[in-house]
Amino acid sequence: MAGVTWGSNTVHSIGANPAPASNFGFGSTTASPSPATGGSLFGTPAPSYSTGAFGAAAQPQQQSQQQYVPQQQIPAQAAMQAKRIRNKLEKLYRVYTGTHVVPEDGEASAKFCAIVYNDLTPEQLQERMIHGMTTGYAQHQGSSYSQSYNNIFRPPRPTQITGRDWEKALVENPDPNKYVPIPIVGAVALQARVANQQSRSIEYAKNAANLQEHLEFIRGREAVARQDLIEKDRQYAHLKGRLLEVMKKVEVARCLNQPLQLDEHRALQRLTRLLNHIEQLRGAFLELQNQAKTQIVSGKSGAGGTSTNADNSSDLLGVNKNELLSVLTEQRRKLEIMTDTAKMDIRDVELIGRRVVASFPH
Repeated sequence: MAGVTWGSNTVHSIGANPAPASNFGFGSTTASPSPATGGSLFGTPAPSYSTGAFGAAAQPQQQSQQQYVPQQQIPAQAAMQAKRIRNKLEKLYRVYTGTHVVPEDGEASAKFCAIVYNDLTPEQLQERMIHGMTTGYAQHQGSSYSQSYNNIFRPPRPTQITGRDWEKALVENPDPNKYVPIPIVGAVALQARVANQQSRSIEYAKNAANLQEHLEFIRGREAVARQDLIEKDRQYAHLKGRLLEVMKKVEVARCLNQPLQLDEHRALQRLTRLLNHIEQLRGAFLELQNQAKTQIVSGKSGAGGTSTNADNSSDLLGVNKNELLSVLTEQRRKLEIMTDTAKMDIRDVELIGRRVVASFPH
């Protein structure tokens, strides 16, 4: 009968076969014990393990290694994702600020970009005018010359616009001789454009308000002038009626061979004095007109002389010849108007005198 050592004591099995000794090794497996035919000290034999002490700890270590591999890949994936996001943000910033470059044969132009048509600057207009003067061709001619003309002054393609979109903008230009396509790139340019449009709209609104005020003023003046015309028409009709009454009385008196009254003699004398005064004014106007003609002729002849004579005679009476000539020309024009008016007055006075003389009894 065999026994099992338990500490310093030896326990003997009672009525059972001894359990086989278990081999304890580094990861080695042991054979499964045969079931006992009888009960041991504790009733059942202790179960045997298939692995040793280090073999039992190997399975959790492999699981931790399998979990550690993806944890090493997470920082690399995050870095790649951050790089892609950074590239997209940089591209968006370039597009937003207008520094993004699009190839000429690209599929689409840059975002935040639009094309408008501005008026040609004075420098561009002067350049085109000088080109037309040097080449001897005007801007508005046939299609062949117009095409070559536009090719000469063709604006360069912006780097944010594709060649196809730029060609479309050039073709859709309403008037190449007045407008030029200009790109608006980025929010800053758009804000400047909007601010310019707002300032111009405010200026146009002020001009419209001024025009409205002037229009109201002109309408008021037109209403007053219309009322004056109505009043003048009424006065003209009244004077015309009175004149017809006077002419009727004169004709009746002439037909009846009645002598003139004292007031009629006074009116005739007054008309005669006015006629003489008009004749005197007429002579004075003719004399002034002749003097003006003489001065103009002398001024023209003096202008063709030598420079020494011009310098000596250019300061007559402290006035420049050119200024004096313009004043005399204007004076001559006014004298001609006054002469024509005097002639019309003389004609009217002569007609009135004839009527009055015809009314005297023979």
